Amino acid sequence: MKASASLLMLPLAMACLLAVVHPADAIVGQNEYPYAVVCLKNFTDVPVYYSFRWGNSAEWDTRAIDPGGSHWHSYTYESGSRVSPDLYVKFNSSLTSGSNVKEYALDRYAVKEQVCELGKGY
Repeated sequence: MKASASLLMLPLAMACLLAVVHPADAIVGQNEYPYAVVCLKNFTDVPVYYSFRWGNSAEWDTRAIDPGGSHWHSYTYESGSRVSPDLYVKFNSSLTSGSNVKEYALDRYAVKEQVCELGKGY
């Protein structure tokens, strides 16, 4: 009995789907990349003050990034998990005396080390 070409392609299609859903998990073990990391960079010539929190229910914390500087934020995944709460940031995007507060939920990269160079950059 001859199998159709579409049935032969099914395992390949499933493997591609799994790689899209969990790219690092499909290639290496889950503990290989234990951190969710974001890197915030200040490309202005003034300090940038912002607030951040992991998830909707955490308290807001505030910090500043010096001109030309950067700062990373990370979340350590629970054992066997690749789930992290969203990292929310808010800041005044106005460089004048006015106020224009923006709030974002940031994407993050699963990485081996807690360093800015490996995190999802903003």
